[in-house]
Amino acid sequence: MESVVIGNPDDIYLDALGIRPAIRAEEIRLEGTGRSVAIARSRYFPTLSISGGAGTNYYSNFGSTGFWGQLRNNFSEYVGVSLSIPIFSKFAIRNQVRTAKLNQLNQEVQLRRVKQNLYKEIQQAWNAAVAARAKWEASQAAAASAQDSFTLVQARYENGKANITEFNESRNQLLKTRSDAVQATYEYLFQSRLVNFYRGGELTL
Repeated sequence: MESVVIGNPDDIYLDALGIRPAIRAEEIRLEGTGRSVAIARSRYFPTLSISGGAGTNYYSNFGSTGFWGQLRNNFSEYVGVSLSIPIFSKFAIRNQVRTAKLNQLNQEVQLRRVKQNLYKEIQQAWNAAVAARAKWEASQAAAASAQDSFTLVQARYENGKANITEFNESRNQLLKTRSDAVQATYEYLFQSRLVNFYRGGELTL
């Protein structure tokens, strides 16, 4: 079986940053706090409002002027402009800005924390995969050595130079090393797939 542990923790981490949903969610929240700061700061600036309207009316006893004439004669329109300058509310606005900045700072800390946890998980998974690889290689060597030993003992037993106890011990050792090799294989496959999972791969054996 060829090695499937690819790259190093730093490379895997950089790949994971762009695809892990938890990281993107925290980045979006940080973007939201940045917009909140901008909105809070905008309240320092004067606000100019423009309004307008038009209307007319009709009275049933308005003399001899007809309905359409009254509507035409009573028609009126207006345009209004107002300027609001935040003079007495600056302290309240300042507190709103400070609160928005504090929320932004907290979100930056949260994003760093999530990234640090991700790197820690990747480092642990990569170390486990490397250890599993070494264990797998050792189990393969042990199984091969046990096979050679059993072949020799079996030949000696068939020629009457080894007793049944030696034969059974050698056979049991072979079975154990084979079982250990199978277990090490699945462990290595799982750990390596877990590493690849952080790079966008599927978590399957």
